[in-house]
Amino acid sequence: MTREGFAVKFYHGRATGLHAIRHIRWALRRLTPDVVHFHDAQALAGGGLAALALGIPARVATRRVDFPIRSAWKYRRLCDVVIAVSRAIERVCVACGLRAENICVVHEGVTRGGWGDRARGRRALGLTDDEVLLLCAAALTDHKGHTYLLKALPEVCRHHPMLRVALAGDGELRQPLEMETRALGLERQVRFLGFRDDMADLLRAADLFVMPSHLEGLCTSLMDAMLARVPIVCTTAGGMPEVVEAVGAECEPVAFVCPPRDPDGLARALLAALDSPARRAKLVDRAERRAARLFNADAMVAGNLAVYQDTIRPARNLRTRG
Repeated sequence: MTREGFAVKFYHGRATGLHAIRHIRWALRRLTPDVVHFHDAQALAGGGLAALALGIPARVATRRVDFPIRSAWKYRRLCDVVIAVSRAIERVCVACGLRAENICVVHEGVTRGGWGDRARGRRALGLTDDEVLLLCAAALTDHKGHTYLLKALPEVCRHHPMLRVALAGDGELRQPLEMETRALGLERQVRFLGFRDDMADLLRAADLFVMPSHLEGLCTSLMDAMLARVPIVCTTAGGMPEVVEAVGAECEPVAFVCPPRDPDGLARALLAALDSPARRAKLVDRAERRAARLFNADAMVAGNLAVYQDTIRPARNLRTRG
């Protein structure tokens, strides 16, 4: 943000530590902001305590994951409104004890950019022209569901022996997943790429993008794939149906979908995608239009600004009447 001309202050150590809270409170007193926006639970814990009793008109917290909330009191006491990035997260928040009237849904959005170079991405992976690339970009953690993808692959590879799978990302499950890959005899088909800084090229290199999560707040990676015109196979976990399934005036989905934690269902969805080039082309066109219209950064910014304004007005009125 510094390159955009904003002043940025960094605090080292724990956000909930006394040192950080004291410095954040000093900064808030000096700035007297109309809005303080906490972007994760740790920021809310530390920054929310620092902002107590300062009379800030709008204290806003964003919730991006659909895990159960472990400390709901933070959201009830330390902020005025919670922005959930999907309806699925909104439902989790209500189930965990937050008041529905204090929750607003603002879908996240992404900025359309230059989507890299397909030939360069395929060269980076050493792919030949006849190899089909399935890309999964996600941290190697349990809720992303990589194990269900690996279990689905033997059946898919039996029908498509030239399929190659690239898992971009790292995490605590890398070693167990590598062991599972060997146990399933998939060493030739599956590559663990670790962290990559050439995702734009890899997206363009991909013939399919897959997201096998069994928990997912919304998944902006799907939006990237939609704008990059890569066909998508994903589960119906969390907020992903809000991105890819029929909604509102749109009567058709934009991806091949299956239930979460279902390797057989995922295999069927992958085979349907691989075996249906005409349908893939229709879904790609529809997905690009939908992402550009609904999941762009401008819409997300406008949604957040609307929440700020709606929260500030009653707070100012109360202070005026007081």
